[in-house]
Amino acid sequence: MTQAARITSPSTTEAERARQVEEAVHSVRMEGLALSPAAAADAAEYVSGRITLDEYGRRTRARYGVPEDERGSAAPARKTATRRG
Repeated sequence: MTQAARITSPSTTEAERARQVEEAVHSVRMEGLALSPAAAADAAEYVSGRITLDEYGRRTRARYGVPEDERGSAAPARKTATRRG
């Protein structure tokens, strides 16, 4: 079975995945943004269980050019020191 065919977790239901996506979309909209058609299609695939949460994240990072670290997670932003004085 390919990663794209696996469900995120046997204990994660479609209703739970739908709620997670609804919360994320709400957050995006609160920032004054909207989901692209490609992002909405990926979200629908995640909700239905056709792709894992990891795959959903990988696709999102690839779409927006966010580098991944060796574990496949988004690389942390570099911290820069600022001086207050």
